[in-house]
Amino acid sequence: MLYVVFVAIDRDRADAWTTWMREAHVPDVLATGCFADALMLRDEAADTPERLGWRFVYRAHDADALARYQANYAAALQADHTDRFAGTFDARRELLPVVERFTPPTS
Repeated sequence: MLYVVFVAIDRDRADAWTTWMREAHVPDVLATGCFADALMLRDEAADTPERLGWRFVYRAHDADALARYQANYAAALQADHTDRFAGTFDARRELLPVVERFTPPTS
């Protein structure tokens, strides 16, 4: 399962926000043990004159791990984000089941 979070953050808060995401928030999400890894992606197509677009892709170990994250951790981690950056961002989340994974052939 992929847990994808889109965030558009005010340009004047973007530096503080990206630092906090790298140093605190994403490590805290990964420390839950529910995810194998995470990607931080710039979504330049989502930029506006006021905000910069970002996407985070978290790869859950499985559907049960994602359900555990949502039940036990998501609300507190999202509240921390909102408390720190209230009024300066928009966020939306989506869940994407992985149907198949492909790897390059070995030679």
